[in-house]
Amino acid sequence: MNENNETSIPDIFPEAVLVNELEYWASLGNTGKVKMALQNGSDINAASDNAYTALHGAAENGHIEVLAILLKEGADVNAKLNSGQTPLDLARMAGQSEAFSFLDEQR
Repeated sequence: MNENNETSIPDIFPEAVLVNELEYWASLGNTGKVKMALQNGSDINAASDNAYTALHGAAENGHIEVLAILLKEGADVNAKLNSGQTPLDLARMAGQSEAFSFLDEQR
Protein backbone atom coordinates (compact mmCIF):
# COMPACT_ATOMS: atom_id res chain seq x y z
CA MET A 1 0.00 0.00 0.00
CA ASN A 2 1.33 3.46 -0.82
CA GLU A 3 1.05 6.73 1.12
CA ASN A 4 -2.45 7.30 -0.33
CA ASN A 5 -3.67 3.92 0.98
CA GLU A 6 -3.82 2.60 -2.58
CA THR A 7 -3.00 -1.00 -3.31
CA SER A 8 -0.96 -1.90 -6.37
CA ILE A 9 -0.61 -5.15 -8.30
CA PRO A 10 2.81 -5.86 -6.74
CA ASP A 11 1.19 -5.46 -3.29
CA ILE A 12 -1.31 -8.19 -4.13
CA PHE A 13 0.89 -10.34 -6.37
CA PRO A 14 4.53 -9.84 -5.32
CA GLU A 15 5.77 -12.29 -7.97
CA ALA A 16 3.91 -10.54 -10.81
CA VAL A 17 5.97 -9.26 -13.73
CA LEU A 18 4.52 -6.01 -14.99
CA VAL A 19 4.60 -5.47 -18.75
CA ASN A 20 4.13 -2.38 -20.84
CA GLU A 21 1.38 -1.88 -23.40
CA LEU A 22 3.59 -2.56 -26.43
CA GLU A 23 4.99 -5.77 -24.94
CA TYR A 24 1.47 -6.96 -24.09
CA TRP A 25 0.04 -6.43 -27.58
CA ALA A 26 3.16 -7.77 -29.31
CA SER A 27 2.98 -10.98 -27.26
CA LEU A 28 -0.64 -11.41 -28.35
CA GLY A 29 0.13 -10.64 -31.99
CA ASN A 30 -2.30 -7.73 -32.24
CA THR A 31 -0.77 -5.68 -35.07
CA GLY A 32 -3.32 -2.88 -34.84
CA LYS A 33 -2.71 -2.31 -31.14
CA VAL A 34 1.07 -2.58 -31.65
CA LYS A 35 0.91 0.15 -34.31
CA MET A 36 -1.30 2.28 -32.07
CA ALA A 37 1.07 1.90 -29.11
CA LEU A 38 3.98 2.96 -31.30
CA GLN A 39 2.04 5.94 -32.68
CA ASN A 40 1.27 6.94 -29.09
CA GLY A 41 4.98 7.01 -28.26
CA SER A 42 5.68 3.62 -26.68
CA ASP A 43 9.40 2.96 -26.34
CA ILE A 44 10.22 0.27 -28.92
CA ASN A 45 12.89 -1.25 -26.67
CA ALA A 46 11.20 -0.80 -23.28
CA ALA A 47 11.79 -3.85 -21.12
CA SER A 48 10.19 -5.46 -18.08
CA ASP A 49 12.18 -6.29 -14.95
CA ASN A 50 13.80 -9.34 -16.57
CA ALA A 51 14.68 -7.30 -19.72
CA TYR A 52 11.85 -8.89 -21.77
CA THR A 53 10.90 -6.62 -24.68
CA ALA A 54 8.04 -6.53 -27.17
CA LEU A 55 10.35 -8.24 -29.68
CA HIS A 56 10.94 -11.11 -27.22
CA GLY A 57 7.17 -11.49 -26.81
CA ALA A 58 6.44 -11.51 -30.52
CA ALA A 59 9.29 -13.95 -31.20
CA GLU A 60 8.35 -16.38 -28.44
CA ASN A 61 4.76 -16.47 -29.68
CA GLY A 62 5.57 -16.63 -33.40
CA HIS A 63 3.99 -13.36 -34.52
CA ILE A 64 5.86 -12.66 -37.76
CA GLU A 65 3.89 -9.57 -38.79
CA VAL A 66 4.51 -7.99 -35.39
CA LEU A 67 8.20 -8.89 -35.61
CA ALA A 68 8.38 -7.11 -38.97
CA ILE A 69 6.68 -3.99 -37.59
CA LEU A 70 8.91 -3.85 -34.52
CA LEU A 71 12.11 -4.34 -36.49
CA LYS A 72 11.09 -1.72 -39.05
CA GLU A 73 10.56 0.72 -36.18
CA GLY A 74 14.01 0.01 -34.73
CA ALA A 75 13.59 -2.78 -32.17
CA ASP A 76 16.90 -4.27 -31.04
CA VAL A 77 17.09 -7.77 -32.55
CA ASN A 78 19.99 -8.56 -30.19
CA ALA A 79 18.27 -7.48 -26.95
CA LYS A 80 19.03 -9.95 -24.16
CA LEU A 81 17.01 -11.07 -21.19
CA ASN A 82 18.74 -10.95 -17.82
CA SER A 83 19.33 -14.68 -18.36
CA GLY A 84 21.01 -13.98 -21.73
CA GLN A 85 18.40 -15.07 -24.30
CA THR A 86 17.72 -12.96 -27.38
CA PRO A 87 14.39 -12.93 -29.27
CA LEU A 88 15.98 -15.42 -31.69
CA ASP A 89 16.78 -17.75 -28.78
CA LEU A 90 13.22 -17.56 -27.46
CA ALA A 91 11.76 -18.31 -30.89
CA ARG A 92 13.97 -21.40 -31.12
CA MET A 93 13.18 -22.53 -27.57
CA ALA A 94 9.43 -22.09 -28.16
CA GLY A 95 9.51 -24.07 -31.41
CA GLN A 96 8.58 -21.02 -33.48
CA SER A 97 10.58 -22.05 -36.56
CA GLU A 98 9.12 -19.38 -38.86
CA ALA A 99 9.88 -16.63 -36.34
CA PHE A 100 13.35 -18.09 -35.80
CA SER A 101 14.10 -18.05 -39.54
CA PHE A 102 12.72 -14.52 -39.92
CA LEU A 103 14.84 -13.18 -37.05
CA ASP A 104 17.92 -15.09 -38.16
CA GLU A 105 17.74 -13.24 -41.49
CA GLN A 106 17.58 -9.90 -39.65
CA ARG A 107 20.80 -10.32 -37.65
